Amino acid sequence: MVIDSHEHIMFPIKMQLDTIFRALKNTRIYPIWVHTFHPVTVDGIKLLMSLCERYPGIPIIFGHLGGSNWM
Repeated sequence: MVIDSHEHIMFPIKMQLDTIFRALKNTRIYPIWVHTFHPVTVDGIKLLMSLCERYPGIPIIFGHLGGSNWM
């Protein structure tokens, strides 16, 4: 098993966000706007994308198009 060098940092954040996404799925409070400029990193954008894939029914707006990470 290969573990990303940032996984130990991102895992707790992903678990916290997963809890929020589950609550949103149940309450249907939509859409969600996420500030994706500094200090969000490329790893943070990837984490958000994985949650979007896991919860396709929740519309997510990536504010600032992912900041400087989208280029």
